[in-house]
This record gives sequence, C-alpha cells and structure tokens, in this order.
Amino acid sequence: QASALDVPLVGVPMHRGTTEPYVDRIRRGIDLIASSLAEGTNLTLAFGDLHLGHIKEWRDAALGADLKYALEYPCWKTPYEDLLQDLERS
Repeated sequence: QASALDVPLVGVPMHRGTTEPYVDRIRRGIDLIASSLAEGTNLTLAFGDLHLGHIKEWRDAALGADLKYALEYPCWKTPYEDLLQDLERS
C-alpha cells in the first residue's frame, strides 16, 4: 500500500522482550515521520479495523488521546461483500 501511494513505510517492532510500552514505540515511529514533514502539517493515522469495537476503543484512547493525532478507520463496519467487490474492481 505504501508503495502504491508513493509514501515511505516505517516499521514499528511489536516483538516481546522489551520493557518499552507499545504506545511509546508507536510514538517514536510517528515522531520519525513527523520530523520529515513541513511545519504545521497535520498527521492522521489510518487503521484497517473492520468490526472489533474493543480494539477501536483502545486505539482511540491510547493513540488518539495520548498522541493527539486524528485517527481514521476507512473500513470500519464495511460489509465483507463490499470490501471483496472493491478488491475485485481494483
């Protein structure tokens, strides 16, 4: 997806064995991206969550509130059939 959009991809390791909290690791990745943007550029985080409300609620609380970025869920509650048709058309 990043390649198709011609944007850089930043990987954030999710492995166990570190005492650094997940949100802090995400923050470092976002800080890296933000440092390459022009002053005043708004940063939005997009997620592919479909229907797991507890995951979306956690993201909203932990990432939206703590990191103070806009969060987008473009596929949220989209029926699987609609997603499949869109994939086949593309």
